[in-house]
Order: sequence, then structure tokens, then C-alpha cells
Amino acid sequence: MTQKSYDLFLGGTCGNSKWREELIPLLKQKKLSYFNPVTEKWDDEARKREDEAKKNSRYMLFMITDPQSKDGEHISPYSLVEAAIGVCKHPDRTIVCFLITEDMPKHLQSALKKIRKDLQQLEGGKICNSPEGIFQWL
Repeated sequence: MTQKSYDLFLGGTCGNSKWREELIPLLKQKKLSYFNPVTEKWDDEARKREDEAKKNSRYMLFMITDPQSKDGEHISPYSLVEAAIGVCKHPDRTIVCFLITEDMPKHLQSALKKIRKDLQQLEGGKICNSPEGIFQWL
């Protein structure tokens, strides 16, 4: 069975964040293919599809932003770890975008800015702070 390949894997923050819905029309406009891992049913099959899509994508994007959930959670620790692993193991094909907003707690804004700065200093790090910024590498 031939695996489908994509220009971009859309990883990172889920929750109620609408960044994917805002980015997808731009990707379509530029005729870029993408894999959106968000699904209503998260199970082993969904996890396998996600892992395959990561392997078969030209770039992996990890958007780090507020999930806007009602339970007070602000940032997914796993998304941060995934992004850091990607930058370290696959700097040539990993893009990390930090969408830091004023409504985030100040300590969280500060921590994310420090993480962004640290990742930018890694050789080959593709780090930006706006969805438009990702297109410099696509």
C-alpha cells in the first residue's frame, strides 16, 4: 500500500483553538497539501494515521498557542515536547510557530517567549510567531 504524502503536517495545539481553520484556506490557496490530525474519535488507528503522516510530510508544523479550553489548560505539554523533538531530530523539516496572545497569563507568555528564543538558537531551527511566517519555508 502506497502512503499518501503531504506538504505539511498540522501538529500542535488542539482544544478550541481555531488556528487550523484559519490556516487551511491559505494552504489551499497556495495549493499545498496537508494532514490535519484532529479527529472526533482519537484511538490507535488515528494515532497510526498521525504517525504515518508525520513521516510522509515534507514539513511538520507545530503551532503552539492557547487551546482556549474551559478547564483552564493553557498549553499542551506534549505539543511543546513534540515541537522540541522535531527541531532537534528533524530541523530541516520542522516548523514551530508560537502564537502568544495578551490574554495568556503573563508567566505563560514569558515562558513561551523564552522557549521560542531557545529553539531559534538551535541550528536550522525554523521558528516563527505568526501563521504567515511559516510560508517562508514552504
